[in-house]
Amino acid sequence: MRLSDYNQILKDLVAISGTDGRDAVAYIARLLGKHHIPVHRVVCSGGQMNLVAEIGNSRGPVLGFAAHTGIAAAVPADDPPRAQVQDGKLYGPGVADMKAGLAAGLIALIQLHDAGVILNGCVRLLATAGRAISAQGMQTLAEHGYLDDITGVIIGEPSTVTKACQTQPVAALADDIQAVVTAGAVPAGRQHFVIAAQRTTSTRLVNLAQQLGEKHLKQPLPVINGAADIDVQPIVDRNPDIEAVVTGPGSWTSPDHAEYVDLALYHRYINFYIDLYKHYLAML
Repeated sequence: MRLSDYNQILKDLVAISGTDGRDAVAYIARLLGKHHIPVHRVVCSGGQMNLVAEIGNSRGPVLGFAAHTGIAAAVPADDPPRAQVQDGKLYGPGVADMKAGLAAGLIALIQLHDAGVILNGCVRLLATAGRAISAQGMQTLAEHGYLDDITGVIIGEPSTVTKACQTQPVAALADDIQAVVTAGAVPAGRQHFVIAAQRTTSTRLVNLAQQLGEKHLKQPLPVINGAADIDVQPIVDRNPDIEAVVTGPGSWTSPDHAEYVDLALYHRYINFYIDLYKHYLAML
């Protein structure tokens, strides 16, 4: 795929409104079908639709990539969402939370598959209904056993300074954040983190995410503990031994400002995820 294809997939996802996941799942299933990647649709009791897709084999561990398909609230049918590009940024509802992360993880999956990369295990895409993956979509996937055999999972949520501040009380992260921002290496609001979503910040997946993230994002990538993040908690509750990290593109803004993602950052995250998928499975 070319960069224009990357951008079009993100635009297509932004143009899908609603919170039940059905239209988004239909789009993702069609896209994966074009690349001969099978999918499983998993319906919640309330009718919301989730999607699971895998590449690789059963000879090794399972690395999950989790992202939700919905936005905060359904957009009226007579006012469809639009993705607008201006000054290298793509604006649109849900693009930061978290359609850019979903698109990046999805494209990384497709690129590895199409390149015929031999993996020691498999990558499992978990696309869940709702705005927060702690909602019914992820709970339903857990009930169907899709989390039981996962050894590591990447959550494609934005991991900027502002997102980190929402993950726990600001006081708990203030020292880590202030040390980086004060150093002036990256302007506040553009600094990304690897958020370790388990009891320890030192695991294979966390260390690899930091190493490869710094390579691809071209900035220091501090690790902070975000074990209390409500988006991750259902995964950790289901599988306490799982290695879980939150790292993704997108810029969190206040409610009175438009959601956006820097397209260059989005492209870098695709390559970051490709590398992370390959290296995590190769090292186990």
